[in-house]
Amino acid sequence: MSTKPYDQAFKFLAEEDPKALLLLLGAIKPGQSSDVQVLPRELSVSSRLPDQPYRVTIDGSERIVHVESQTVYDGDIAARMLGYAVRLWLKYELPVSSYLFLLTDRGCPSEITDRATMTAGNLNIELTFLPVRLSRISAAKALELNRESLLPFLPLMTVEEETLGAGARRLGAIPDEKLRHELSLHFLLLGGLRYNQEELLDLLGRETMIPIEQLKESSFYQYILNQGVEEGLKKGLQEGRQEGRQEGRQEGRQEGMRLGEEVIVLRLLEHRFGPLPDSWVERVKRANPVELEQWAIASLDATSLDDLLPRE
Repeated sequence: MSTKPYDQAFKFLAEEDPKALLLLLGAIKPGQSSDVQVLPRELSVSSRLPDQPYRVTIDGSERIVHVESQTVYDGDIAARMLGYAVRLWLKYELPVSSYLFLLTDRGCPSEITDRATMTAGNLNIELTFLPVRLSRISAAKALELNRESLLPFLPLMTVEEETLGAGARRLGAIPDEKLRHELSLHFLLLGGLRYNQEELLDLLGRETMIPIEQLKESSFYQYILNQGVEEGLKKGLQEGRQEGRQEGRQEGRQEGMRLGEEVIVLRLLEHRFGPLPDSWVERVKRANPVELEQWAIASLDATSLDDLLPRE
């Protein structure tokens, strides 16, 4: 499975709350007594790894449920689904149910195939799997499942503003601070596939507060930072051609790292105090790394932007 930040949100759901994922997909039903065991992704017959298999037991009957997640539809996915299903059967010799979990509609054809076949001499294998498009799942019904791990996926569902607001309020009400921050970051990151992230920050309001230290350790921070590094590298390389490629690359990386810090601090201050005056935006852009770090830490206890300025 890819290590892209969007996939990290799926990985968190798939490993930390597998029943929530299987409820969302319809692999198990609400109120149904079931046992779900997360299975290792490594298959001894192949080095190719499925996104997440499970051993599911319902009323004493066991089966393997395989979930493959995609952010952008891949036209070769049906063949891969078949290969995974065959390998899972060879390993566990249990009935296999396969689900294709589509986080967005990007690249999706008008008709998504739900089957794959393979013929090798006298061997004929056919797999029928279930494509599940997150955009066609009702966010209101997902809320009724009452699973906190599903809250970050609400922005990608069929959702109305009031339902999205209800999801944000539930995020803010999660008593475990670490879990609240983790799910809030996933909410922002996944929601960014569909909405402006500033709008999502406004929606979350002041119900969740994300310390800069935890933000730096998150996939969300790394995603923004990497964008800044990439932009800085391009700028530095372009300007550095006249002075030497190596010098330009180094300056570009430094500029990119600073740009990443700048974006994080701007987002943090906007999240804490609302839309920033132009004077503060310019002040952040002119700040050195030490000032950026000081403002980020001080903002956790400040009641206004004025509290971040030195006392005269």
